[in-house]
Amino acid sequence: MPGGLKSVARACLAIAQADRIARARSRDMVMVLMYHGVTPGDARPDRGDRVPAAELDRQIAFMQRHYEVRRLHDWIAGHAPATGRPGAAITFDDGLRSVRTVALPILEAHRCPATVFICPGLIDEGKPPWFERLYTILRTADPSKLRGRSPGDLYELLGAELKKLAPAEQSDRLDLLDREYRVTALPRSEDRVLLDWEDVSILVAGGLVDFGAHTMTHPNLSRLTRAEQEEEIVESRDAIRRRVGECKIFAWPNGLPDDITPESIDIIRAAGFAASLTAIAGWADFGRERFLVQRTGLGPGMSRRHFAQRAAGIGGARSSITMA
Repeated sequence: MPGGLKSVARACLAIAQADRIARARSRDMVMVLMYHGVTPGDARPDRGDRVPAAELDRQIAFMQRHYEVRRLHDWIAGHAPATGRPGAAITFDDGLRSVRTVALPILEAHRCPATVFICPGLIDEGKPPWFERLYTILRTADPSKLRGRSPGDLYELLGAELKKLAPAEQSDRLDLLDREYRVTALPRSEDRVLLDWEDVSILVAGGLVDFGAHTMTHPNLSRLTRAEQEEEIVESRDAIRRRVGECKIFAWPNGLPDDITPESIDIIRAAGFAASLTAIAGWADFGRERFLVQRTGLGPGMSRRHFAQRAAGIGGARSSITMA
């Protein structure tokens, strides 16, 4: 068999295996996919928290064929799959504008619902989250300061360090990087990275997108006092309720084990959220655990085989996506 046909055959076998594994999962378990930003076209982005539109289109089509994709609210409410296929849900963290400009047409083409987690404080201020400021510094830097590395490589490296810091420390470090890398240009106004409230209204009106809270300003909650955590969590719930009418689901910023504390979980429960979602890879089991819900993160450059395996929870290690 020629090499190309062998490659196709291996991919088909891997997809069939992933499908069998997914179908063997408990009816109470759901595959929740976690995206962030989406870039136009099919060129691979240089950062791990973006996927090209062409890949997202293929992945949503795959999920609609092999899974029962429903609103996250349905699974949390205890609905069971009605088709015999495993359950799934689509989520986007951070509330990036590309959800409306790039992802929405894909969701509409496939009639695929999704939940978007936003930071109302950043929207109100028209201010990018700290990791977008980091990427702006790097992509507009004097190339000699990058020492042969791409902005995306440095973004992954520095982002992994910065996400561990408290907000004031992050700001100081970003100021230092700004001076060190000599930013030569700033984004134009049309390069706005976050949704605004008009975008949110458009998405709500379309009927496919629900919204959840992602704190007010995307801090690492484990680095805040209890009072600061309550402000970030409760105020984000209230702000979304005022704009959208409902806010029952929370997604942790960063969302890995070191970022999550029992104190934060207590605040989220007391705030009346029905569930909180992590960035810990695996199947969600809403019948057993609603406040440490597992999700599977997606990054760029996945083959069909790799995506099928990831969606089935095979080789569950999370990709090198540093910010959630």
